[in-house]
Amino acid sequence: PGDRKSETGGYRLILTANIPLTGDLNSPEGRRLLGIKNPADADWQNVHFTPLRMWAGQDISCLNLTKPSSPTILGMPDEMIRRGGFIEGSSLAAVPAGRSFWDSLDGNQGDEIPVIADADTQEYVLQIPLGGTMPITDQLGRPQKLKLVATVAHSIFQGQLLMGDANFKKLFPAQSGFGMVLIDTPPGQEAAIAKRLSSELDDFSVSVDTTSARLRSYQEVQNTYLSTFQTLGALGLMLGTLGLAVVLVRTVIERKAELALLASLGFTSAARVRLVLAENAFLLVVGLAAGAVCALIGILPAVANSARVINASGLALTLVSVLAVGLAASAVAVRLSGVNVIPADLRHQ
Repeated sequence: PGDRKSETGGYRLILTANIPLTGDLNSPEGRRLLGIKNPADADWQNVHFTPLRMWAGQDISCLNLTKPSSPTILGMPDEMIRRGGFIEGSSLAAVPAGRSFWDSLDGNQGDEIPVIADADTQEYVLQIPLGGTMPITDQLGRPQKLKLVATVAHSIFQGQLLMGDANFKKLFPAQSGFGMVLIDTPPGQEAAIAKRLSSELDDFSVSVDTTSARLRSYQEVQNTYLSTFQTLGALGLMLGTLGLAVVLVRTVIERKAELALLASLGFTSAARVRLVLAENAFLLVVGLAAGAVCALIGILPAVANSARVINASGLALTLVSVLAVGLAASAVAVRLSGVNVIPADLRHQ
């Protein structure tokens, strides 16, 4: 979470206030105004607060099952735009050298106000293309259009739209104070800082979470779908593996006459077992290899375009397990029908 070019933007804590904070947490005077005990305490010396104005609309993350029409909007201060950070998604215009995609929040594009959204929110919740617009009504009852100019990937802002602070003040002039604060703390001090803020800012009905926990909450829906598909996939794999075992057993039984012919030509029981096992092992290995290569080709675009990695150890264990079940089924079938042959089996040939 301390990496500025990550999903957290380098912030370790995120504070949300139901009653906007009217003081600056970065100064002793502001902390005193907000009711912080010992505002000049050394605990605050290495902590930096980035306050954001917030228009409390609807949650636009995947935790909202309805399509939002009045999204929650955050006003990005100039300090944060200059700081940059987070993982850039797609951008409507090329980013000049020395600048970041956050600079696209400056100014207006005609009558349209530029905003930035999380890439997952844009694709699955808002469902508007890059460069598309979204109508809203400002605080004075005037219709406005928001234009999506860029996205940020897998961020802590999945529930909000991001707007330049100057435009935010124009749309919501009566919205005083700050509804969200991003907190940069030294490693290991997150719990202590969060505890002090939660207790001493209780009058403002604040909630303080780690940015990692906020990301996990946004991923709950996605992880639920993944777990469902993983369970169904595991069930299908189990049924397929059992079906493979049945097919191998039946194949060996149907070849009993061939095995009897081999016995009459002088092949020992051990030789017949090795022959059948080698054939089945070859088919199993070729089948597993072909399936793995096709699956890899299918997921290659998703892996290449994201930070996700393939769970190679789990995949290898699954393939080895399927191979082991197939070989065990072949061995059982050969032992049951391929060793003990009688002349009647040869006559069936």
